[in-house]
Amino acid sequence: GLLYEYARFDINIVPLEVGNDFCEAKSELKFFEAALVGVPTIASPTGTFRESIEHGVTGFLARTGDDWRRLLHELSESRELRKQVGEHARNVAIWRYGPERRAFTIRRLSEGLNADKPLQAAASITGLQDELQARSAVSVPKYEVVFEQGQRGNSRVSVIIPVFNYMHFVTD
Repeated sequence: GLLYEYARFDINIVPLEVGNDFCEAKSELKFFEAALVGVPTIASPTGTFRESIEHGVTGFLARTGDDWRRLLHELSESRELRKQVGEHARNVAIWRYGPERRAFTIRRLSEGLNADKPLQAAASITGLQDELQARSAVSVPKYEVVFEQGQRGNSRVSVIIPVFNYMHFVTD
């Protein structure tokens, strides 16, 4: 369904009003949905997106109109940049939100809770936090694409704006 639709596009944009309580309350959902299918995101730098996107590595943060124009131009002109950032975003999204991290976290928390002494348990949980911070992505070995099919027709680049019934908020 939705991930198939994301996969049809080359760039995901999330234009939100920074400082607006409603927009600041948005989750990183629009980032990681696109990331799961390797589509890079340009987002407004709300608190959530500043925390979830490493600018230039897993996506892009656009503060000004000039930032938006420049980043959209760079991404639309460079298939390699889109692919590189999309792959980094996918690896980070899989690690942060995937079942492997959940299993790892639960295993380590249970080890800490089963510790003999409270201080040992606290040290174990602190170690878990440090380890989760250090492990920012799933390691994916080099691979080769053997077959790729696009349904984009003759367009040079596709852009997706993840909004539903909010088109009146998106300006030219």
